[in-house]
Amino acid sequence: AGYTFAWQDGSTGNDFTLTGATLADGGPISVDIVSDEGCDGDANATLTINVLPNPAPTAQEICEGDVATLDHLDDDFVSSDWTNSGSGAYVGSGRTIDVSDAGTYEVTVTDANGCVNTATADLTVNTNPVVNLAAAGPVCEGEIIPLNTGLDEATHTFQWSGESVATTSAIDAVTTGTYTVEVEVILTGCTATDEVELTFNEVPVVDLGPDSNICEGQVIDIISNVTNQDYTYEWSGAVEKVNVTQVQASVSGVYRLTVSNGDCQGDDEIVVTVNENPISRLMNDTIICFEDYPDGFVLTAGRGGTDEYLWNTLAQETTPSITVTQRDQYMVRITNEYGCQITDNVFIKNDCPAQIWLPNSFTPDQDGNNEVFRIQGRGVESVELLVFNRWGELIWTGNSVGDFWDGTYNGFPVQQDVYVYKLTYSYMNSNERTEEKSRVGRVAIIR
Repeated sequence: AGYTFAWQDGSTGNDFTLTGATLADGGPISVDIVSDEGCDGDANATLTINVLPNPAPTAQEICEGDVATLDHLDDDFVSSDWTNSGSGAYVGSGRTIDVSDAGTYEVTVTDANGCVNTATADLTVNTNPVVNLAAAGPVCEGEIIPLNTGLDEATHTFQWSGESVATTSAIDAVTTGTYTVEVEVILTGCTATDEVELTFNEVPVVDLGPDSNICEGQVIDIISNVTNQDYTYEWSGAVEKVNVTQVQASVSGVYRLTVSNGDCQGDDEIVVTVNENPISRLMNDTIICFEDYPDGFVLTAGRGGTDEYLWNTLAQETTPSITVTQRDQYMVRITNEYGCQITDNVFIKNDCPAQIWLPNSFTPDQDGNNEVFRIQGRGVESVELLVFNRWGELIWTGNSVGDFWDGTYNGFPVQQDVYVYKLTYSYMNSNERTEEKSRVGRVAIIR
């Protein structure tokens, strides 16, 4: 009261009111105020009209099991929230969301100016076709198994793969393998796939091979030429199974195999004959002293006859007996008239007990009898003999079998006395290990 108002749009109220603002409404706003006394005043302001967010999600169609991504297509936003219009349930936030349930989805977008706008989009979920190829039991080759999707060729397309490349609703299967069909609904593009594994059993043709001869102690593998693990195998005879398609036989007899795939079966038999092995008469491992056998040691493996012999010696003798002259492992292979073989071996060890013989006295008096103190022995690898006088002085050393002391020291005869010696020697024992022994003794010089 007491004032009059004049706004730029010609309105005269105390307030300037704007509803349904458009971008054209933006710009300067001014008011001129005059009091009843005639005093005049004015004011100016600028009004800015901000553009609303512009969410624009589009309707989509998907197939069962698929996921749709809804996008409101507006990048100028501070927040955006999605809800399911039907249930009112909150779905998520952000420019895009992934959904798979049919319905109407509403998005509320707020920009940096605080302006808010909403939009909706419908999601349609189309039904996939239902395909169920019935599996058939095993049959024999030559039979036919019909496979039918049961769907209309006017509303669906069909593509078979695997053992068939047909494009029809139904096919006839005639070979073993995997049959896969992909069905598509022409109207919606929704698809479904099913497959079935079919087995067409051949009539088993069993072949165990020719009759066989084996040797005593041997085992023959009898193997089925049919190896399909889905078949059943029934063996007869004294066999030991390795697996369903393979057995082993070690005795004479008739062996039969019957193979069945449930509807078809076949069989075959084989005769196995076991022949005796030759007999070895080779002695057991033994220890001898080859020095006691100057003409060699005889090894005998058999009596000859129809048997054949082959020794592992350098000359590869083929006689029932051989003569050996050194320690070694000797092996002989004996083959009889049936081709049966055995191998036998014997290890001959040489053990001539190592010995050193030393006299207890000698007479270096030039009469030709018992003149020296000589080292005698056998089977030694090394020897050392030290002779000392009664004052502990070393007066002679011998280093091998056959060495001798003539009773002198530094070129002069020693006196008649008893002298002490120390003997050390080594030898190879029967275990092929070097062994060492020592002893102390006395020797008298008699003049």
